[in-house]
Amino acid sequence: MARRWLKGEDVAGGQFEAYMQVWRFTQNNSDWKERLERTGSFSPEQLDTYEYIAGLSEEELRRELSSQLNQKSREHPQYWNDAQFNNPSQPAVGITWFEARAYCAWLTEVTGKQYRLPTEAEWEAAARGSEARVYAWGDEWDVSKTNSIEGRVLKPSPVGAYDAVASSSFGTSDQTGNVWDWTSTLYQSYPYSDDGREDVSAEGERVVRGGSFSNDRSLVRYARRNRLVADHFYDSLGLGSRGSAQQFHFGQFRFVIGWFKVTFHRV
Repeated sequence: MARRWLKGEDVAGGQFEAYMQVWRFTQNNSDWKERLERTGSFSPEQLDTYEYIAGLSEEELRRELSSQLNQKSREHPQYWNDAQFNNPSQPAVGITWFEARAYCAWLTEVTGKQYRLPTEAEWEAAARGSEARVYAWGDEWDVSKTNSIEGRVLKPSPVGAYDAVASSSFGTSDQTGNVWDWTSTLYQSYPYSDDGREDVSAEGERVVRGGSFSNDRSLVRYARRNRLVADHFYDSLGLGSRGSAQQFHFGQFRFVIGWFKVTFHRV
């Protein structure tokens, strides 16, 4: 599947179908914008994008998507050269599941330590800890302790910016908001079980967790699940990764090894 993506194929529905679903929603609901605005879960930029899509015919949208999605680089994340998203202190975003796995493989090679994406169950265990927290800091909502839509930051904040007030009991960063984290797991019914959902060659949607700067409090809860096809990429989707037993961190391109913190920077 990864080889097909590298060749430019749209795998398992991909971004193309996701945008087509958005278009169908706007065509079938004349009040779509008001409905989305009432949720409080969409940034002005997202609403502008939806409005643009809504104004296209199906043929126009298919033609534009075919052109733009095929231009997606296979050498670096989508927003690598975008000044709003490429500050070295920010998590890298615009990452497909394939790129997330490739980064883990590269990090394993250069460090000699084993890194991989967390399973969905590992991600949640690291986030909720022994107290089974709802958010990083506890069970009561506090807009000042995370980067969600309520805070109106409207872009990724520096990795670990909220650590002083909102890290899990395991010391992990940014699992509540900022950017979504890819996991290794196929989206299946929960709770987690060993039923083939970790088959990396299987087609299907993969689980993402954590919510982002463009989501409201309901989507940044630790228990909230979302799913995306493996070649999906956008500006609020990043990476979680895991090392061996005492060497792990589930943040965006950031790792905790014992007491040492290592942050991935662009070169």
